[in-house]
Amino acid sequence: MALISKKSLLSFDVDRIKNYVFATQDLASIRGASAILHKLNGEMSKIISLVAPEVEQVYADGGSGLFLLDTKNVEAAKAAVSCHYRSKTVTASITGASVEITDEKQIIDQLELLPYRLRAAKERVSPSKDMVSSSLMKTCESCGSGYVSKSNLGPEGMEFVCLSCYLKKRKDRSLKEQIPNYFSSNFRPEADGAPSLWQDLSNILKEREYGGYPDRQKFDRPNDFNELGELSTPSGYIGLIVADGDNMGQVFDQFGSLGEYKDFARILDQSLYDALANSIIKHLQPSMGSNVLPFDVLLLAGDDLIMVTRAESVLPVALRLVEEFSSLSRGHGHELRLSASVVIAHAKYPFQAAHRIAESGLRFAKQKAHELKMQGQPCNTGLINFLVLNNPSFLDFYGIYNSEFKAMANDGLTSNIRTLRPYSTQMLLNLIRAAQDLKGAPSTRLYQLAEACYQDRNNSKLNGFAVVHRWKENSIKEVQVIENLFDQIRQEQGFTGRNAFPWLVDEKDNHYTPLVDLLELFDFVKGGAL
Repeated sequence: MALISKKSLLSFDVDRIKNYVFATQDLASIRGASAILHKLNGEMSKIISLVAPEVEQVYADGGSGLFLLDTKNVEAAKAAVSCHYRSKTVTASITGASVEITDEKQIIDQLELLPYRLRAAKERVSPSKDMVSSSLMKTCESCGSGYVSKSNLGPEGMEFVCLSCYLKKRKDRSLKEQIPNYFSSNFRPEADGAPSLWQDLSNILKEREYGGYPDRQKFDRPNDFNELGELSTPSGYIGLIVADGDNMGQVFDQFGSLGEYKDFARILDQSLYDALANSIIKHLQPSMGSNVLPFDVLLLAGDDLIMVTRAESVLPVALRLVEEFSSLSRGHGHELRLSASVVIAHAKYPFQAAHRIAESGLRFAKQKAHELKMQGQPCNTGLINFLVLNNPSFLDFYGIYNSEFKAMANDGLTSNIRTLRPYSTQMLLNLIRAAQDLKGAPSTRLYQLAEACYQDRNNSKLNGFAVVHRWKENSIKEVQVIENLFDQIRQEQGFTGRNAFPWLVDEKDNHYTPLVDLLELFDFVKGGAL
């Protein structure tokens, strides 16, 4: 890119994007918020060009963007984009920061400075809050924070909402009417319109003959979480996936030009879309006799993905998603990794709480991946964490882990850790296959083994051996499934203790077990190839 004097690089990033998208428990509002932000992202370059016709887009995706323009137009561009976002969302905001460059050779040095300036600018932005002005003013029935200014006819009748929630619901209603057309062979996109997330995704799925296309067309999204839960086995449960790229900042540090930034943004976007489409094709085919899609994508922004699906499909989908993303990016010349957190919960479980736990589970997985890298044991793909929510003691995975899975041993020095989470893709595959192989086995045996792991070490070993001995009298094959799983884990993770069942022992004498994990996912694993 040829540069002239007094050019600047301008970077944007949406403030607290997930707070805006997940401000309510309502699926329609969540989808509408995501669609609004996706559309605004595509309009960013057009808005800037109104005040800076010379603007050149480096990338614009995932609630962020990078642009090259004249320095004199930077402040006008920031104001134009900020005003546009506020007018279209009411409650979302976007922050911009810039660096001036005068020599093409300085671009990389300036790019290293730009994220720090953007972070400093975002820290100066105070979150907007509605001020209480009268006890007679009614609060929004959807988000509970804004004041009512609109009425909306929802599935349960008339509701009174704030302007922000009204815009989200209106956008979702408009998009829901369009999605069946996206899956039609007669659909033709507008030449001057920015494609929506679902328009891009449906094009990929149609190319791969999803759901029997072209003989079968016009699929629709589920109306709410309850409808998605009705498609699940066991009925009434849904699966939530939160995924995010690992160490993306370090990848950006390797680039030497704006062209490399632009190419990488395209590769990242293509790899994630293709990985998602491949996972949907493999594990999320629609049921016969129903045009309701067994999944919904709530957010796809850069290297961030949040989606919901059938409970029995969520682990295979997460597994394939993480594997495919690494494989596809490798094919484009980049060693990228995606970690994921899976939460399975009843469809009526508060979604904001489930999402919060999933996000903390993702941080837990990414932290473990970093630790493994520092120890010289990096994984070929990202790690996958999971949790089935029944009546959690904490709304944070770290709290759940420390209260339910980790306990101090009687020696006061080492720990009994009743989980191996997060899992590598290979180990999670082994765990799922073990659950499949045990599908005909009496679940009481698994319950007894898992319960033994909540006793002290001596009693857990005695009771564990007793359960296995009784189990062998009825089915040696089923016990071999458990033994093979333990052997696979020893081989991959280097556990040394061989006579400590139901435990696996590391070099520091900490005791681990996969049996609680196996029991937890047992009811949500279906048969068939992975």
